[in-house]
Amino acid sequence: MPVRLKLRIGVTLALTVTGASAQSTWQHGADLLSSGAAASVVAYYLCEGQSSGDAAGQRTRNRLAASAARMGASAEVADIQQYLYDATNLKIKAFWQAHVDQGCDGIQQLRYLAQGVGFDTP
Repeated sequence: MPVRLKLRIGVTLALTVTGASAQSTWQHGADLLSSGAAASVVAYYLCEGQSSGDAAGQRTRNRLAASAARMGASAEVADIQQYLYDATNLKIKAFWQAHVDQGCDGIQQLRYLAQGVGFDTP
């Protein structure tokens, strides 16, 4: 009996660790994606104005939704998508505050970040 109990505890522990590892993996990917998405949107707003920024925002939203579908099991997709949207919105605000005074000339770091994750920039 003790051997079975140990085995059950070991299996449960392994499953718990695997679940936590999967979540941290998608969160890491989501954090990278949301940073690139936010950098792209802010770059378009600063360099090309509101209509281009709005269009960039819609493109990144579509890409984030598609990425969420690939990142997790079907039960997690809505949570991952919400995490991506919330993280991106928070980063847009932070990037905007950090770069608004620099205008388009001061966004080289945003360009590197966005392009490094596969988002387009002006």
